[in-house]
Amino acid sequence: MDVVLDLRGLDALIRVLAQDGRVVVGPVLRDDAITLAELGSADDLPRGWGVQTGPGHYRVRRREDEAVFGHSAGPQSWKRFLHPPRRALLSSDGTGFHAAPENPVSYAFFGVRPCDLAAIAKLRQVVGGPVPFVVAAQCTEPGEVCFCSSTGCGPGAGSGYDIALTERVDGDGHRFLATSGTEEGAAVLTRVPSRPAARHDVELADRDVAAAAGRMGRSMPEVDLRDLLAANRDSAH
Repeated sequence: MDVVLDLRGLDALIRVLAQDGRVVVGPVLRDDAITLAELGSADDLPRGWGVQTGPGHYRVRRREDEAVFGHSAGPQSWKRFLHPPRRALLSSDGTGFHAAPENPVSYAFFGVRPCDLAAIAKLRQVVGGPVPFVVAAQCTEPGEVCFCSSTGCGPGAGSGYDIALTERVDGDGHRFLATSGTEEGAAVLTRVPSRPAARHDVELADRDVAAAAGRMGRSMPEVDLRDLLAANRDSAH
């Protein structure tokens, strides 16, 4: 299922996910960085902000347009929501200890980059954990140190998402191609203001993602990293 959302539809998508009892987490501009926090509406997204990255360098910058996903993956990991670094196990009222109540949180991850999508899949494969509703954001502007195309985990979202968004800002307006990846994702999209995607919408999105693959700032060498690390356990580096 492919539909096209405008900014009003994007805002409605966040609100529908919240109405279903999910905590919606996505990128926000905070403390001079694109970080992850709870979203109340599309106004919380870093609209009009991009980033400049380099070895030991990270700076937010004002963009010339109002793109909300016009930045590369931020410095934080989604892991802290799937496997929080702190968890209450016991509490005491002065007379004894009691097991802390279980309060599982149903998350909706909003704006997950394809590289992070692959990382989440690997994390669940190794340690398990909850399955959030995932709204992926396909990359059309990779960062200066991005290399996902050489590792097969971007800039297009492969699998593991409920909805994938591809943003475009041009003379025809500001819009998002929304593609459902699951039946649940398709059901959510039917509750959001949208229009059916035309073939031209899909072709433009595919072209933008393909162009991003050719603008990666870095690439990984074609070697077996596992064997390389195993053969260099005693390396000073």
